[in-house]
Amino acid sequence: MRRTRFWLMTGLIILLAAAGSFFYINKAAGDARRQQVEPARLKEDKTPRERDLEKIKLAVTSGLAMPPDKITLEEARYIDTGRPERPGTRSESASGLAGWWLTVEGTSEKTDAAVILEDARHVFAELADTGVDLAQISLSLFTDDLTDVYGRPIEHLQVLRLILDKETFAKISWNRFDPLDFPKVAVDFWVHERVARQMAEMEKKKRQEELKTQPDAVSDPGGT
Repeated sequence: MRRTRFWLMTGLIILLAAAGSFFYINKAAGDARRQQVEPARLKEDKTPRERDLEKIKLAVTSGLAMPPDKITLEEARYIDTGRPERPGTRSESASGLAGWWLTVEGTSEKTDAAVILEDARHVFAELADTGVDLAQISLSLFTDDLTDVYGRPIEHLQVLRLILDKETFAKISWNRFDPLDFPKVAVDFWVHERVARQMAEMEKKKRQEELKTQPDAVSDPGGT
């Protein structure tokens, strides 16, 4: 009798151990499947605005040739002003304001007009490639490179402020755009006087190069 009871208890223990192992293995497999599914589910759960914002952040950091800690996306807000104020109506001026409003700041290591303007062109090109609906972009660049009249370094001195509206931004082919044309297309354009002097020299050199490529003027047949 005791031997029978012993074997019954032994069998019960083995059965419980087997059941426990089966439960543990299935639970571990289920956890592994959930870990694989969760990231995909989180990605799918992102709203269109969240996906847009990810694209914007990536474009800004890759567009400016400076360390990420020197770049700040001060503002990124989406305004949907295209909604009709009354049923059956739509304001064209309001619809032109719909989209992302961005304020970007960066710190350049050097006060070089060519570098600063190319940085601006490049970040706009990267933003254009995202396909995100942008209503207005404000870009400000600063530097720690300049000193005052006493030779003391000036920290975080603004050297460029540039604002583009929706229509202008969309029309420009940024991969072929000449950064010297920013003053002609921007809603607001300002540069530090040192950068302005460099830009004037660059414009002068550009005109000289253009003159060299032009054919010589045809002489007056009358000899005048």
